[in-house]
Amino acid sequence: MPTIAPHPVATEPASPAPTGSSLAALFLTSKKALLHGNNICNHASTLTAGSSNLTVDILTLDAKLQWLTRNVADQLKAANSVAKYLESERDRAHSAAKEWDRARSRRTRSLDAILEQLGNQAVPPSLHKTVAGSSIFGSPRSDTGRQLPDTPQTEINDKASLGASGLNQESDQTVQERSRWKTLRDFIDERSIEEALERIEDERLRLDDSLARSYDFPQALDEQISAVRNALPRLSAEPILHEVHRHMTEQDRLVHAMAEDLEGIARHFGQVKDALQVEDDGGVINMDDIRSEANIWFPFERKLTCDGIALDQDTNELSAVVRDLDQSGGSVEDLHEQLSTIKASKLQDLETHQTILTKLEDLEEMMMAMLAEQDAVHHEANSLLETLNSRLVELENLEAAYLAYRRSYARLLQEMARRERYRAEMEEMVHGMVERLERYRDEETQRRHEFFTQEGEFIPEDLCPFVTDPPARWSFANTGEDDGRVIAEGLLEEARRILEDT
Repeated sequence: MPTIAPHPVATEPASPAPTGSSLAALFLTSKKALLHGNNICNHASTLTAGSSNLTVDILTLDAKLQWLTRNVADQLKAANSVAKYLESERDRAHSAAKEWDRARSRRTRSLDAILEQLGNQAVPPSLHKTVAGSSIFGSPRSDTGRQLPDTPQTEINDKASLGASGLNQESDQTVQERSRWKTLRDFIDERSIEEALERIEDERLRLDDSLARSYDFPQALDEQISAVRNALPRLSAEPILHEVHRHMTEQDRLVHAMAEDLEGIARHFGQVKDALQVEDDGGVINMDDIRSEANIWFPFERKLTCDGIALDQDTNELSAVVRDLDQSGGSVEDLHEQLSTIKASKLQDLETHQTILTKLEDLEEMMMAMLAEQDAVHHEANSLLETLNSRLVELENLEAAYLAYRRSYARLLQEMARRERYRAEMEEMVHGMVERLERYRDEETQRRHEFFTQEGEFIPEDLCPFVTDPPARWSFANTGEDDGRVIAEGLLEEARRILEDT
């Protein structure tokens, strides 16, 4: 602090100097300003030391939060992987179920198509009803055989003359009669088909129920992950070190400015004190000396602009300096409060992390339960799909059996037509043989008659009494059933088309 040299006694008239009472008032004002400034600076110094401690605490807490947040983020990333796995497993299972549904639709459509074809395939009543007297071979089975008629049928080669065979042919050609015929579908057990389809539908519903148990797992897990992520403290985009450094830099600038202001107040107080001491020692303060040393006594770098007492003007500047100190002290308090708020926020974030840890434990338990349930659903769904696929194989085999059934029926029609031709040929042969036997018998009867006419009167009656017996009549009998059925040409044409298509 600059000192004031003793001023010489004025030898010439000088401007009026401050009176003792004025210097005392200036002294009290300067002292009060110095004490007030000192208190403000001491408080600012205390806050500065506290801010340094706060800075260390904030950086430590931020490091912990960064570490915890990274760990939570890693765990959430792992949880996201689990959610994606559950979603992929769900989509895979549902895709397999939909693929099975498409396969079932193809199988059922094919089965319905063949059943419809069977329903459109008319079956002549002659193939499933026994008509008495349909032909000479059409009677019920007899172990003793059946006597052929004595008189040969006329027009033996005309199938229309063979009793019911002709009637069958006429009925086959009648559309109205065909509408009342049975179809191939009437000869299959449709109830067993319905029961098989019902079993398939029940098993498919069981698959839906099984898949539904884990359907909401990905969404529920994503919601839980989002809840934990949203609960995480929001970290500033700017590193906390930069923010704290900015606060501390501003605080240092304010403290240095306050120190300079306090130093100026102290220098001013020393000057006023020295002036008062000169006056108390009986010295005289010359105004010119005061003016010549104005720059020394005026520590705030403000220039005098008018005549007057420099100390008095310098003292008037104290209020502005004190206001600057108060404002700077308030700014230091604000910065300290901001750092305290940051620390409190970090502490609150740590408490939030404790809650998040509890949520992470719940999330882990949820994931373990979901994975266990998903594994059970996976095995159950695979087992059901395996069963359902075997059902499709059964439907495919059933379809193949019905196709073979329809094909065999077409061949049956051809076989029955072939047998009818065989029966007709055999009947023709038999009737031809009967005619020949009848002719031979007639010839034999004629010969016996001629013999008896010529020789009978000479032969005694008791000698060979059976010489007059007529020749034996021979007959044919068939054993077993070999009924012929006349198949309409239209049915045979359908049979040929069926065999060509297959």
